[in-house]
Amino acid sequence: MVHMAYPSPVRADAYKCPTVVSLHDLYPFEIPENFGIVRSEVSRRLMRHCLTKIDAIACVSDFTSSRIARWFPPEVCRKALTIPNSIAPIYGAGVALRELRSGLPFVLCVAQHRQNKNVPLALRIFAQALRAEALPVQARFLVVGNSGPDTRRILNEVLRLGLGNRVVLLSGLSDQELLWCYRNCCLLLAPSSIEGFGLPIAEALIAGCPVVCSDIPPFREIGGNRCRYVAFGEGLMGGYLEAIGHALGEPRRFGVSMPQLAPVSIAARYMELYRHLAGFHHVPQSDMLRHPDSETREIGIPVE
Repeated sequence: MVHMAYPSPVRADAYKCPTVVSLHDLYPFEIPENFGIVRSEVSRRLMRHCLTKIDAIACVSDFTSSRIARWFPPEVCRKALTIPNSIAPIYGAGVALRELRSGLPFVLCVAQHRQNKNVPLALRIFAQALRAEALPVQARFLVVGNSGPDTRRILNEVLRLGLGNRVVLLSGLSDQELLWCYRNCCLLLAPSSIEGFGLPIAEALIAGCPVVCSDIPPFREIGGNRCRYVAFGEGLMGGYLEAIGHALGEPRRFGVSMPQLAPVSIAARYMELYRHLAGFHHVPQSDMLRHPDSETREIGIPVE
């Protein structure tokens, strides 16, 4: 079995065994701004080639699986199934961030600086919540995520809103530092327009953190009825202010258990897929180990 972690060029005759690819999203098609004109076109070509040639497509959410039909023919859609990302619980007390050790309340946003994450919108929501006194007057806003195409817009929005002394931008946090953020923030704010999988939503709920987020299918898949959702459209800002007020007015919950996303559960689903695919490939082991360009070169695979 060959399992690719992300779409890559596939030479169909190079493998004498089943091939699988993990698919997080279809951003090259749906948000080309995340990549730029040239890189998005290259990424689309690579993804088309891979998904056409591969034997099975393991999508991280039902939403990602459903979106394949918009960009690919039925024969590609039939190869797709949903196997979510696994999430291993983070144990320990957490490690406080030096930047927030003063004990001031803060809102958390875990997002790369990309257009679909809507960090500038999150900043506007934060600023409005301060003015409306929906948040403590001394609250801070912490963005955890790598810089990217939207970094300049984020910095400009911070300046425009006059939030220079209230916004903290960080990346590269350890698991223990991120755990501390989830456990000590007022709430997680996630106004994404589109996602493949809601990892911060799951991590926040597991840590017992209130979640206010956009009403999009991947977040619903993860959060169920445990989040405060706000739909895009008219009344967006008012919806977020109301959701923040409700989230802060409720007692802090204990962490949510998500056994369906535990590594052992996800591993079992992958093994089920592998066994299914192996049933359709009756290739002698000697052929499976032989390099396609050579009758003599073999790749040794240790077998216990």
